[in-house]
Amino acid sequence: MTSDRRDALDVVVCTPGVNVRKRIVDYTDDEFDRVVGLNLKGSFHVLRAAGRIMTARGRGSIILFSSIRAQVVEPGQSVYASTKAGIVQLVRAAAAEFGPAGVRVSA
Repeated sequence: MTSDRRDALDVVVCTPGVNVRKRIVDYTDDEFDRVVGLNLKGSFHVLRAAGRIMTARGRGSIILFSSIRAQVVEPGQSVYASTKAGIVQLVRAAAAEFGPAGVRVSA
C-alpha cells in the first residue's frame, strides 16, 4: 500500500441493529443503554470517523441503515424506533455538513 492510499476510504456502510421488544414501562435502563448505545451512538461513531477522513479527501459516500420503524411503530418498538428515527436526522445533518466537501451521506 502506498502512503497516498493509507487514508483512502471511499464507501462506508454501517448496519448496526439491536432491539429489545418490550413495552416502555417494562424497559430497564441497561436495555435502553444497550439499544441506544449500539444503534445510535455506534452509528454516530462510524459516521464521525468516516466523515473526518472523507471530508479531508473531498469525496466519499457514507450509508447508515435506518428502518421502517423510523416512520411506523408498533407496541414494543419504542426505543428501537427512536434510534432508527435518530439515524435519519443524524444523516440529514451529516449530509448538510459533509455535502459541501463532496461527501454523500444517506440512510
